[in-house]
Amino acid sequence: MPLHSYENVTRVSGLVYHTVILKDRAKYVFDSISYFNYESGSPLGAVTIDGDVMLRQTHALHTRSGFKKPYDDDVLMDLAEDLSSQDMSFGGLLQRVGGRNVTTTFVPTYAYAAPAMHATAQDSEFPKMFNATVTMRVPLQPVLIQLPVSEVLKWGWVQLASFLLVVGFLLNRITSFIFGHRLIYAECKVDVVHEKFE
Repeated sequence: MPLHSYENVTRVSGLVYHTVILKDRAKYVFDSISYFNYESGSPLGAVTIDGDVMLRQTHALHTRSGFKKPYDDDVLMDLAEDLSSQDMSFGGLLQRVGGRNVTTTFVPTYAYAAPAMHATAQDSEFPKMFNATVTMRVPLQPVLIQLPVSEVLKWGWVQLASFLLVVGFLLNRITSFIFGHRLIYAECKVDVVHEKFE
């Protein structure tokens, strides 16, 4: 961005509007924004910001079939409608996206700023320039999901069966050792009396 000789940049902030599609177990489509900001007390010549776009959720997502569009009736930037300056302000957009269950946030890894170079008499005909570079990466990250009842029961049954198998085997071996070596006094008693047939 070219600047006049009397202009200086001391702060860079911006919003990146994007559509998020989750398509593995939980299928969701929604719009979101990522906010970045950098401030300096001295004039800036260039700023480089690098970071990750992370999913933020307040509770687990459902895994029922089909894509869910939870914010179709509350789109952040609907260009078909009349939008006020409050609707499009940074504060208004951040407030609306902050109240959602599932959204994204930009987590900067690092920010590097180069100071502005003052023009000398030799290069006064060249305008001052300011450059901002923002790199946003989307890493693999866990998503909290709410499993269907059938899957929970299947998982629970496998856990219970494997637990009972191990415990049953151990109890069988321990009791046969104890009673086989008579570590505990025991007396054999027959519960069923067989009558003699003549």
